[in-house]
Order: sequence, then C-alpha cells, then structure tokens
Amino acid sequence: MAIHERVRPDGSKYFYVYVVAKSKKDRSLRVQKERDLVPTYKEADRIQKRLKNEAKEELFRREFNGDTWGTIVKKWREAFINGKGSVKPITVNTLNDYIFLVEKYTKDWNKLPANQIKPADVTLLYSDLMLDKEKSGATAKRTRSALNSVFNWAILNRKVKDNPVTGVPISHNSEESRPQILTLTEIHRLLDCGQQLGHEWYDVCPKG
Repeated sequence: MAIHERVRPDGSKYFYVYVVAKSKKDRSLRVQKERDLVPTYKEADRIQKRLKNEAKEELFRREFNGDTWGTIVKKWREAFINGKGSVKPITVNTLNDYIFLVEKYTKDWNKLPANQIKPADVTLLYSDLMLDKEKSGATAKRTRSALNSVFNWAILNRKVKDNPVTGVPISHNSEESRPQILTLTEIHRLLDCGQQLGHEWYDVCPKG
C-alpha cells in the first residue's frame, strides 16, 4: 500500500494511490486497486483506506469461490506450454486448437468463479454452437474436448471440484440429422396426392 506524490510539468501536485491484498492460501492470488490524479493528500489517504477494504473483501470472495474461469484458463494454458498440462502428451496443433476454442467460445465465462459453472452453462454453449450455421457438429465436439482438458487439469490441481462437461450430450441440429424414411403406406399416399394434383414429379416417379 502506498501514496505517491507526483508533480505535473506546471509544478502542480497530485497523488497516486495503490493497494494490494495478497492471499495467504494461494500465493498467486492477489487483488490490486489503484487511483490516480487525486488532488490532495487528505483525500488520497481516505481513498487508500476505502480501496484497502474493497481489496480485502474481493480477496475473501475469490478465496471462497475459487479462481475465475479466466484465471483457470490462463493457468491451464501456461501449464500446457510448460509441458505440465496433461498426463497424456498432446501435439502443438491440438494445444493451439484447444486454446483458440476455449478463449473464443467461453469468454463470457471469464469473470465467473470456475466452481460455479454448471452443466446447464455447458449445454447452452453447445446449443449456441449448433445453431450457428457457420459451425458444424465437429466444432462442438472439439470444444467439448478442449473444455474437458481445462476442467480435468483444474481438478488435478485442486482448482475445481467437478467437471460440468461430463455427461452433457451434444444435440445434433436438424440439418445434420439423418433424413426420415417413409413407410410404404406413406409413399403410396404421396403418389396419390401427386397424381390428384397433377404434380410434375408424379410422371417421373417409379410406381408399382
């Protein structure tokens, strides 16, 4: 924690306030707060006390809820780059693909505590991917593999308790479903309707 006095080119003064709260449970966990361009020392001292309390409260919440998804992804990525991300080795291309998919499609989760991400969130993500016509079911499957990689690493490193990806199916959209096969009765009905309507395809359809 500190209050720094600074001087502008015209000789006028202002103050910069900086505070940091560090976790005793996790050395990598810290909360920083700052405020610049404070006009007086008295106001800077008041702001410092307020920021100190805010930092402590945020640190407590983060210790209670665990790391955010964004923090988990960052640590997972660093672990993989250093060769410590998985029991089974993966190729550089697969790693790059995983990083791309996770950072692109789960950025809305970044501020959520990773422990609070539920199967319903995963289901919604899959649905969004499947509804996007520019993406295929393969994208959803690759994304699932990437998410499994992150959560499995987080479980092994005691960052989260459960993997919400487990057991969540990927629903196939109608465009990727197999076409429905008509029964013989339905085929005859279709041909009868075609004959009655005089449809152009009736004459080219095989009959009998």
